[in-house]
Amino acid sequence: MTRWRGWFVATLLATLTIVVMARDAGAASQASEALKGRIEAAMDRWPYNFYQRSGPVVVREEGDAFAITIPGVALSAPDGGGLDIGDVAILARPLGDDRFDVSIALPKTMAIEDKAGTIVGFVVIERQRFKGVFVPSLKSLIETEASYGNIWFTRPGARPSARLATLEMHARLDEVASGRWSGPSTVIARDFAVDSDDAGRLVIDEIRIVTKVAKMRLAEMARFMDKSPASAAGGGAPAQWSDPAAALSFFGDMPSFYDGMSMDVSVSGIAADDSEGARAFTLDRAFYKLSLDDLDQALARFSFRYEHSGLAVADAGELGEDFVPERAVLDFGAINVPAEDLKRSFLKLADPKMRANPDLAQAMLANQMSAAALKAKTELRVRAINVEAPALGMTTEGMIKGDPGAAMSATGWLEVVIRGLDAAIEKLATMPDRQTAAQSQGMAQFIAGLGVIDSDENGAKVRRYRFELTPEGKLLLNGTDFKQLLGAMMAPKQ
Repeated sequence: MTRWRGWFVATLLATLTIVVMARDAGAASQASEALKGRIEAAMDRWPYNFYQRSGPVVVREEGDAFAITIPGVALSAPDGGGLDIGDVAILARPLGDDRFDVSIALPKTMAIEDKAGTIVGFVVIERQRFKGVFVPSLKSLIETEASYGNIWFTRPGARPSARLATLEMHARLDEVASGRWSGPSTVIARDFAVDSDDAGRLVIDEIRIVTKVAKMRLAEMARFMDKSPASAAGGGAPAQWSDPAAALSFFGDMPSFYDGMSMDVSVSGIAADDSEGARAFTLDRAFYKLSLDDLDQALARFSFRYEHSGLAVADAGELGEDFVPERAVLDFGAINVPAEDLKRSFLKLADPKMRANPDLAQAMLANQMSAAALKAKTELRVRAINVEAPALGMTTEGMIKGDPGAAMSATGWLEVVIRGLDAAIEKLATMPDRQTAAQSQGMAQFIAGLGVIDSDENGAKVRRYRFELTPEGKLLLNGTDFKQLLGAMMAPKQ
């Protein structure tokens, strides 16, 4: 659904561009007939051959606005099947200053079809409202306010398998500098539930996605997309990305249209039941954040963070609930990232020659990324790898930096602190499977032996591990050569 919705909205934006430009170009009495052909030509040559319509586009004038109906819209998935949407209604009204008020309405019920064209499900939207402000010269919406209510996913003759109580979308872009637009967009989904006879039930109180863009160059983006292989096809014929070389060349030449962007995803109130109705787990909150900055520069910055809190599981295994990670944090960052070089390396994976040999492609990608990062002296920062359970905890921080002058082409350090390792070793000894217990306990004892005993700020016993990669190529653990330390620990006892 997400993939189809994204391409469909893009198709509608292309249609709106034709609509409002035609309105400016001629008198209202002449616009409808001219507009009809332009809309059909624009939509039929859209660069993805996933879109079909059942008949001619209908355009009529309503006062100072155009009312457009696109009949029998259907979207096809690349692997077959698709979504039969039905008639889509668009209303565009000029606001002046090259801006138009637009609204879009979807049918209440849409059918999901398999590869054979058989209906296997329905999407039902009981309430909907979509309004926005569209700028044709930018081919973009700069304001969006949308709300949908009581969204159901059902199978023919069966009870609803999924339900979403409300879905809201809010977005706004402001021109903060000449030709540069910044702003946030927010999507909020509330009271989501999925039911499966085989897997049980999953409920989520809220999903909130906040995306921010910094200094997006909308006009440059529109002009660049006009040069795409699809736009070059012309003639009203369906345009496809049939030539992989042309598509790869096009995207390879695509510059960054942002100075920066970020996305926050927060999910709260998660609960899952098994197929018999018993509670499997609950999670108070999960959070994910990704940000990219300085994309207009030769070297960019990258940041990633994941965290969850309030995890409780019904079956904690043989170790018990005291070892369930109630809270976890992963926090990474990178500076001096050669974003353009990395983009070109990733695009090469789409080359049919590379896809025919995925192992070779992945190896080449790894080598190219390493070479680019070394040249740029990219620095990866581990701000946190933290796991907290009642009886066991771990914190981690460190960094590694590309260094052409170092023996291993990098230098860095990593510090790990583990709490509760002794309790874990004792607990492992009580596991019913004696062989597994002995192996796990032996590994835990080995790890414990490598650490330096210390106390944390609360006075609890911890073990510290500081790894260092030196310019000479040595790997040190707590100041001792790691190879020598392993040799001493593995040597036969006299």
